Parts: sequence; C-alpha cells; structure tokens
Amino acid sequence: MPTPSHSADRSFESLEQLADYIGDTLQCPVTIEDSDHRLLAYSTHGLHADSARIATIIGRRVPEHVIANLWKEDILPRLITDPLPLRIPAIPDIGLGSRVAVAIRKNDDVLGYIWLVEQQPLGNDEFILLQQAAAAAVPKLLQHRNANRRNLENRQDFFWQLLTSHLKSHEYIVERGRELSIPLPSVYRIAVLQTDAPVTSHHWGQLNYILSTAGSVNIPLMTSEGSHFILLTEAAKDRSVAESLVLFLQKAMLERFQVPLISEGFSDECSDYSLISAKYIEALSVIRCRRQFPQQARRFLLHADLGFYRVLPAIVEQNRAEGYANPILSKLRIYDKEHHGALTETLLVFLECDCHIKRTAEALHLHTNSLNYRLKRIAEVSGADLENMDQKVTLYLDLKAEMVNT
Repeated sequence: MPTPSHSADRSFESLEQLADYIGDTLQCPVTIEDSDHRLLAYSTHGLHADSARIATIIGRRVPEHVIANLWKEDILPRLITDPLPLRIPAIPDIGLGSRVAVAIRKNDDVLGYIWLVEQQPLGNDEFILLQQAAAAAVPKLLQHRNANRRNLENRQDFFWQLLTSHLKSHEYIVERGRELSIPLPSVYRIAVLQTDAPVTSHHWGQLNYILSTAGSVNIPLMTSEGSHFILLTEAAKDRSVAESLVLFLQKAMLERFQVPLISEGFSDECSDYSLISAKYIEALSVIRCRRQFPQQARRFLLHADLGFYRVLPAIVEQNRAEGYANPILSKLRIYDKEHHGALTETLLVFLECDCHIKRTAEALHLHTNSLNYRLKRIAEVSGADLENMDQKVTLYLDLKAEMVNT
C-alpha cells in the first residue's frame, strides 16, 4: 500500500515503467490500454491473473467478448464519463475478476485506461495514486494517439487514391500497402454502410473503435463520405460472413452510440486492387437498389444479388437518349387515366408473380374471374401478347426501369 513517499505525480520514461510502479506500489496486477483497448503495457506483478487478463496479454488487446460485456453492463460508459477511479465487481462469465479502473483523459477526451486486478480492497490513498498515474500517462498516450492518427491519415489517403482510380497498377498498390504496413487481403470486397445523417468525425471514430475492438474482423481500410462509411473487407465465400458483419455493426453502433445504420451494400469479391473504384460503384449500386426497390431490399446485400436490377440504370439512360417509351405501357396508362383503371398495376403484379393467376389475384385482392377480365382488357387495349415470353420480359424490365427513373 502507498506511503507518504509514494506518488505517481511525476514523469515516467515509459508506460511499462509506470505499470510496474503502480503494480509494485499497490500490489495489484496492472494493464494500460489505449482508447481502442489495445494493450500498451502491463506490470510484471501477476500472482493472481484471471483469464481476461491472460487473454489480453496474449492477444495484445482486450478480447471482443469482454468489451461487449463491459458495454452491456454499462461499465465502459461509466468509465468514459467518470473522472474518478471506478470499482468493478467480478464478472465470472467472462473471466473477469474484481477490478479498479480509471480513464486516462486529456480534458474530456479519453486517451486510454488503467486497469488493476483488485486483490484486496483499495482505499482513498490508493485511488489518489491511481489518479496521479492516469495523469502521468497522458503525455505517453498523446504520443501514441498522434502516431495512430498519422497512420490513419496515411491509410485514408491511400484508400481514397484507390477509390478514385489514382493508382492503377495492382502490383504497385500491393507494394504500397506493404510500405504502409497495411495487411491487404488476397481477396476483398468494398462495403458501404449508410447512416441516417452525414457521417461526422465523431461517428467515424465510433465505428473505428468498434472495428478496432472486434479482433475477428479484418478491415484494413476505412473512410467516409456524406452519409456513408466505406470499408475494405476481407472477402469470404460464405455470404453469411457479410451478413454477420452487418448485424454486428448495426447492433453495436445503435446500442453503444445511438447511431443507426439504415442500409448496406457489398461489392462482388475481387483479387485485383486496380479495380477498387469499380467495386466501390458496385457497393453503391446495392444501396441505390435497396432504396428504389424496398420490397426487394432484404434480398440485396452483395452486388451479385441484384441480378437484372444492376442494369436498370443503363436501360433508363438508353431509353432517355432515344426518347423511347414502351408503346404497350403508354396505351395502358392512357386507358387508366381516362377510365380511372388499374391495368398497368395489374400487369406489373401479374409479371412479378411469374404470371401465376392465383398468386396475382391474392396480391391484388381480386377474384380470379376479375383478374382474368383485367388481363383480357390489357390485351385488348394495348395489343400485349401475354403468352410471348420476349414481350413479357421487355414489359417487366421497362416497368422496373420506370421505377428507377422516379
């Protein structure tokens, strides 16, 4: 226990020296982490290391499940907002023994944390020494943060060069990644996550925090534009990996920071880094289709899920350039306007139901006889041949393309 001669109100050569000083003085195992829970230093005093401490030291970061539980139990939010040391009861389910922790902060900015395994109750004097230690750690944590920020800025600059096609050689891109110590995966996807408001630097930091603490997720590059987070992720053959990532990020961003992610899109997988800008466009096209076709949105996650929907914008542009309007649909719309009819809607639902009479009638809340009468009127009014597959496909694509145009 500290005596009047013990004080951490001084400078230390390193965080390791500070961790050892706290551990020796308070007779408690100590870890010092940055704000993303990466391990920076730990004391050599460790007679009673629990599994959470051992896993942190081995993995050089606090395990993801421990961080998730600390958020769930409202421990991290309290630690972030409280300037005083916080006593944390043991949580056996995650291998966490009794702890005392304090945030290392510069004004209101949390730079990191000091954690002690409390082997015997600490009193007021010990808490004062711990506060002094947190203050003494500030210069080292600021150096660490500034180095991290420079690294992140370099990564973001590199990513934007890729997204905007300023780097065109796959070989050069891979070599440049090595120079920047960026572990580019051999096969990647571009992911775009949309929020309900423009992404601020604060939001960016929150998502970066979540990704940094999720050790199982390999996302070497991230940036933002407008209301979009843009990520480069390691690709997996199983689409469930992308689905799990989305669910994890949606839950974590909403529960921890009250930031909703309202849409998402992933490019097809790719191994050529000169094609990143094209993959970015693919991911954006998934977001666009989810917005324009909300009924199909749940089916759209990967670019490959879009099917013919991905070429609808090209059809729109071609039709606009030629001043083209499908003559059959034009006739139906004139009829509907003059007779307050619903033949155009009936045709769309009929085609969406794969021309199945019973399913179409149910979707339109019609008797099958009424539906058959409408289909007969469609043929009479417009000259449509609903037995002709080519004509049905053309009508369906033109109807869908009109939805893109609205």
